[in-house]
Amino acid sequence: MNENKQSNLVILAYRKFSSMVEFIETYFITIMTLVFGVFILYNILLRALNIRGLFWIEEYSRYMLVITTLIGCSIAVKSKGHMVMDTLVTALPVRFGHLLRALGYLLCGIMYLYLGVYAWQWTGKLILMKKTVESGSLPLWPIWVFVTYALLTMGIRYVIETGSSLVSAVRGEAIISEQEAEIAKAIAEEEERQRLLKESTGGEVK
Repeated sequence: MNENKQSNLVILAYRKFSSMVEFIETYFITIMTLVFGVFILYNILLRALNIRGLFWIEEYSRYMLVITTLIGCSIAVKSKGHMVMDTLVTALPVRFGHLLRALGYLLCGIMYLYLGVYAWQWTGKLILMKKTVESGSLPLWPIWVFVTYALLTMGIRYVIETGSSLVSAVRGEAIISEQEAEIAKAIAEEEERQRLLKESTGGEVK
C-alpha cells in the first residue's frame, strides 16, 4: 500500500514538473514570436519610408524561428501534436500495435538524443572558437544552448512515450488514433473545468 502511494506521489510530482516546464516553454515561444514579430514589422515600416532598419533583426529572427520551432516540436511530442500515420498501428492486435508505436517512439528518441548530444558538443566548440554572430560581436553559442535544450527534451519525451506505450501493451489497453486521443483529452479537460466551476459556485453549471 505504501509503495503504491509513493509511486502515485512520484507520478504526481513528475506531472506537475512536466506541466510547469511546458508552461514556461509555451510562454517563451509566444513572447519571442511576438517580440520579433514587432521588430520585423518595425523594420518593414522603416524600409517603406526609405530609412535604414535594424541590421541585426533578420539574422536573429532566423535564429528565433529555428529555436521556437524546435521547442514547439518538443512540446508537440508530449501533447501528441505531431501528425502521424497510425493506420497500421490501429489495425494490428492491441499489444502488437502498442509495441510498434513504442518502437517508433524509441527510434525517434534515440535520434534526437544523439542530435542533442552532438549539438551540446558543438556548443562547446563554439565557445572555444569564440564564434560570433554575423551581424555583430555577440557570441553565437547561446543560440545553440536553446537548440540543444530543444533536441534533448524532444528525445527525452519520445523515450517517455516509449515507456507509456510499453505499459499500455502490458495492460492491453485499447488503441486509439492520435486524433481520437486529442478529442478524448479535450473532453476530459472540459469535464474537469466544469467540475471545478461547479465546486466553486456550489451549484449546477449549465
